[in-house]
Parts: sequence; C-alpha cells; structure tokens
Amino acid sequence: FSNYHSPLAPYADVFVEVADKYSLPWQLLPAISMQESTGGKNVPEDCFNPFGWGIHARGTLCFENWQQGIEQVAKGFKEKYIDNGLVTMEQIMKKYNPTSYNRDGSWGNGVQFFLNQIYSFNSL
Repeated sequence: FSNYHSPLAPYADVFVEVADKYSLPWQLLPAISMQESTGGKNVPEDCFNPFGWGIHARGTLCFENWQQGIEQVAKGFKEKYIDNGLVTMEQIMKKYNPTSYNRDGSWGNGVQFFLNQIYSFNSL
C-alpha cells in the first residue's frame, strides 16, 4: 500500500487480523482493493469501499470507515465465496466480476498481478 500512496497503508494490520478471523489468505483483500480502487484512492466520496463490493448499476454499498469496510467484506467473502468452495481466482472472478470473466479475465489478471507483488515483497 505504501508504494502506491494508498490511504489503506495504516490499516495493513487490520487486513491481517480480519483475514485471520475469517480464515482468508491475508493477501487477497489487499490485492482486490488494489485492482478495484488502487488501494482506496479511487472510491466514491466518503464511501470507504475500496473493494468494489456491492457497487453496481443498482447502487453503491458504502461503509462508515475503512475498518468497517475491511471487516464487512472479509465476512461476506468468507460466507459467499470461501464457504461455497469458490477459492481459485477463476472461481472468484466468475462471481465477483462476471463481466470480466466473460470478456477477457482482466480483473483476475489484475488481482493476480497485485498478489504476485505482495508475495515477492513478502519474500524479501
């Protein structure tokens, strides 16, 4: 997050704690937030939703602060994806961003790019 001047940088520990709480890979939500909003830099005003979670033609789901957004999306991701066996990038993308899945897979490729960055940084 710091390399991208993301407003989420101070919440890195929250991502890890919440991922542990919901048995998610700690890297997944940060990577999705980077793909969706450059780590929270491009979100609707006062929305605190860096994930694109619940943002669609019918409206925009917003949270009161970053921590609430991280918590709610992690909980939803666990319940709606992981608990239903959606664990690979292809499976996740098919539900999370079906337009990209049906078109060219660019969303999944972008998330994977950020996952790879996190993995390489983490291994230094």
